[in-house]
Amino acid sequence: MKRFVNTYTVLRAVRVLEGSLVPTDTLALWTLLRIRWPELADYLESYPGAIDQIMEGSGAHDLPESLRELAASQDLHEVLCGVPGVTLTPDVIRACSGAGDDLAPLRT
Repeated sequence: MKRFVNTYTVLRAVRVLEGSLVPTDTLALWTLLRIRWPELADYLESYPGAIDQIMEGSGAHDLPESLRELAASQDLHEVLCGVPGVTLTPDVIRACSGAGDDLAPLRT
């Protein structure tokens, strides 16, 4: 619980400083994913579109071998679908990880 609270607090502070106001539930889901499956979170930060294949259950063969079994796991899908009204999309992942399009002016 401490790790979740600390990680969430840091991610929230950084997103606010960047001017990216990610909804609380969305950032909480991303934080949970980042803590529980860090390798998957790292991959999604680099390839946010992969979330669509993971959610649909297709395209797991396109993932690195180390993530294929995880992508098909019931545990992952329960977490991804477990927060009513929150869906991780490529744009949401970009916003949660600080790579959203709305941040482009801040990076120049």
